[in-house]
Amino acid sequence: MLDLRKEQNFDLYITYIREPQKSLESWVEKYVSDYCMKRDLNSKNIIGKEANEIFRNKVTQLINCVKKTSERNEILIEDWLQQFNTAAEEIISLSETLFNVFDLNEVEVKDIICFKTELVKSLKALITSQEIVLDNWELKEFNGVTKQPHKLICNSILGCMKQCPLCKVICSCTIEHPGKDHTAPRHYPQGLRGTYRKGTKEFELRSCNELMASDGSFRTMATHRKSHKYKEYKSVNDYYASWSIAADTSLEASLYWKWVFAQFSEQFVEYYSKTKFRK
Repeated sequence: MLDLRKEQNFDLYITYIREPQKSLESWVEKYVSDYCMKRDLNSKNIIGKEANEIFRNKVTQLINCVKKTSERNEILIEDWLQQFNTAAEEIISLSETLFNVFDLNEVEVKDIICFKTELVKSLKALITSQEIVLDNWELKEFNGVTKQPHKLICNSILGCMKQCPLCKVICSCTIEHPGKDHTAPRHYPQGLRGTYRKGTKEFELRSCNELMASDGSFRTMATHRKSHKYKEYKSVNDYYASWSIAADTSLEASLYWKWVFAQFSEQFVEYYSKTKFRK
């Protein structure tokens, strides 16, 4: 929210209000990308240094696995590879199809010690060659990894993400909570989702909490545009019923969101005037 205020971009606010998950995922992605692409005094970026450290550690472990395998010349290469695979199974998984690419029984290695020495030499060379590649990682390579950091972070921190049907505030539960009501400590002013104060052309600045304590009513697509008492909101449908909204006149909408309204009043009017029905 602080970054949104710095950006002073109305479209970003609308995305945050209407599609909070998309907005938050975009913010986390930018934050993580900016952080990972920072470079030190040696012009090496953080993600490259971390990736190099992981890669170097894994290859070193593989080298140790090679060294632990048999040095008997009479061992079949197939048996040697199976031996290596067992030793390295927590580091790398060799597919069974790898052993079927060619007939390993016909592969003859007369000097296992020499074979192991050359294999270790190749692995060490791999560390050196890959280090240059990783040190020069750019955003396109970073975005091409299988498990992108920002997605892993979003999966662990975004939580429920369900939105109040009346004001669009997101549920405050940090994990999925089947069987328990959605809640939020303080709701938005309802005008953020396009609701006007009854009988006026002014956006509603009161929060759901304040309105639940009133005798007022609301109309939405869910009520088929018919008036429905705030106090009876749970009877609209199952989704409304899944929310627990406290009736409390002391829980006014935050000054932050009132500032947003004041800052972008004309843009809000223009945006919602083009939206005939508000979900």
